[in-house]
Amino acid sequence: MTNIPVIDGVEHPCNYQNEKQARLLYVHPELPPINNLYTHLITLGFRRSGEQLYRPHCHHCQDCISLRVPVNLFKPSKSQKRIINKNTQTTTRLIPAAFNEQHFKIYLRYQNSRHPDGEMSQLSKDDYLNFLTGPWCNTLFMEIRINSTLVGIAVIDQIDSAFSAVYTFYDPDFQHFSLGHFAILKMIHYASCQKLTWVYLGYWIEPCQNMAYKANYRPIEAFTHDQWHLYQKGEPISR
Repeated sequence: MTNIPVIDGVEHPCNYQNEKQARLLYVHPELPPINNLYTHLITLGFRRSGEQLYRPHCHHCQDCISLRVPVNLFKPSKSQKRIINKNTQTTTRLIPAAFNEQHFKIYLRYQNSRHPDGEMSQLSKDDYLNFLTGPWCNTLFMEIRINSTLVGIAVIDQIDSAFSAVYTFYDPDFQHFSLGHFAILKMIHYASCQKLTWVYLGYWIEPCQNMAYKANYRPIEAFTHDQWHLYQKGEPISR
């Protein structure tokens, strides 16, 4: 990260492993995080939240591992094919990121179902959009509809040669359609259509059950020891 100023964040309780403390490394806010910089930093394990670029920097834990799917190599598993078959009446479209009242209502329903006591269920309309988008990046919303009914949104950043999955939320009444998994499969499909190379999935945390699914899109690459390593189906990801 030569010549890229960073700030070491304060230690705080980990959101994914209750018994651990976490620390983040942030790109200094004085450095304008233009899309070209984002493209570079995501290859070094960084992610975006709002306009902030960050990556885990825990002193005694290396459980957060950045994953990306090589689009041209990906082959859906049997369970992923079943999800595709389950969603024969599900359609999607990519649109520019912008506030939409119907999107926001689905977001609140999702948060109140998954995290009723969390801060994210209390976001204002402005905070919601500031969390999902950034003023300097190219963000898309993938609308998900079942039988023409809007049921979910996947937030995607488009960078050079890649999509980056930011966040997905959906109406809890439709969770039996496995819409989170379906959204990733559609991202890979759209990336293939646009001849993109990667789909970045964010951090995989093996001890966290809610994150386990990210390692199932094979072949997959994991960023460990400052390098990307390819893992085929069935291969355990080493830290």
